[in-house]
Amino acid sequence: MTQKLLNDIKEAANILKDMKESQINILTHYDADGLSAAGSLVSWFRNQNTKFLCRVSYDLSEEDITSFLKTKCDAYIFLDLGSGQLDFIKKAKPKDTLAIVLDHHQMKMDPTEIDNLIMVNPEVHGIDGGKEACGSALSALTTYYASDKIETNCLKMGIVGSVGDMQGEGGPDSINQVLFQELLLLTYLQS
Repeated sequence: MTQKLLNDIKEAANILKDMKESQINILTHYDADGLSAAGSLVSWFRNQNTKFLCRVSYDLSEEDITSFLKTKCDAYIFLDLGSGQLDFIKKAKPKDTLAIVLDHHQMKMDPTEIDNLIMVNPEVHGIDGGKEACGSALSALTTYYASDKIETNCLKMGIVGSVGDMQGEGGPDSINQVLFQELLLLTYLQS
């Protein structure tokens, strides 16, 4: 199951690589996990000289989503939120615009019902997102796999978020464990 989620993360990373010349709107959750997830992604887009706007939301309402999705851009990215509000996203998302959700919360509807939506969520693969993969780990690994150079800062942000979300390393096959292993390997190679 973890390998399937890792494949989703790598697919999202490949999509990020194609967004370098795009205008991106990011909406993230106002907690340690969401802010760390945004830290990885915003850092990556800044390093790519990609135009982006990042908003933070404490409690994602239909009004927040509608307002966010009215702002013109090439793609919308939801971090550590959005899975529970897919019905609102479906109603408000501009028809041919891409939306990416990097989230670990439970979903209230099938994400395949939304056109042009990339869903990276452990719950899709039967993994407990409350214990095995937080939003910042998903964002950190996505930006790490999208990077052309060895970069540890995004991985460190993922660890900060996973600890802030009280997840830590997770089980032996968790995405959080993959995050820790990637950072350890890079740290060893750089020493």
